[in-house]
Amino acid sequence: VSKDDFNRIEGNTAQLKTDTDSHEAKDATTSQKGHVEIATNAETGAGTSAELAVTPAGLMYALELLGLKAAKVSTETNLDNYRNSGTFITPASGVTNLPAGWAQARHVVLVAGNSNYCLQILASNSSGKIAYRVGATLGDWKELLNPSGFTMTGNLVAKTGTDYTTKRVRNCVYKIGADFTTSELANGDIGFIYE
Repeated sequence: VSKDDFNRIEGNTAQLKTDTDSHEAKDATTSQKGHVEIATNAETGAGTSAELAVTPAGLMYALELLGLKAAKVSTETNLDNYRNSGTFITPASGVTNLPAGWAQARHVVLVAGNSNYCLQILASNSSGKIAYRVGATLGDWKELLNPSGFTMTGNLVAKTGTDYTTKRVRNCVYKIGADFTTSELANGDIGFIYE
């Protein structure tokens, strides 16, 4: 750099200072280009700042936290604490609030909702069982599938109709003594009378 180069810069320093000051003072907004600060993973996970920028790596971190990137292998052992939407894999041992009779193992938990209203679907990685529970206060698990069989605790009511040649589950009604009235049997029901 020569002395002449410095002389040329010196003549423009006022404009250069104005341009620099203006540039330094310009923060980015949703409608204006400017400076941004990059959010850390912790700040991205917290999701509270409206001023920090998220990088693609930060976005992947946040998606993984929510179990949306892929099933997140969790360290949380209490199933009652799985409240944020996502897909999670439980620890292999120490898991609490499992359905009655389920063994300790890695389980897949699908969660929809939040702390005010939550649906959990639990699948056993080892036995093939599936159960669900729903509500703000998560209650007892209801088993949907058990490859070893299970006892139904509610009524199973079959579809009624006049398609008698179609193979399907039929409602069976049992009675002692008198014949059935028309109001006691629907089309397709089978009635048994004990004497």
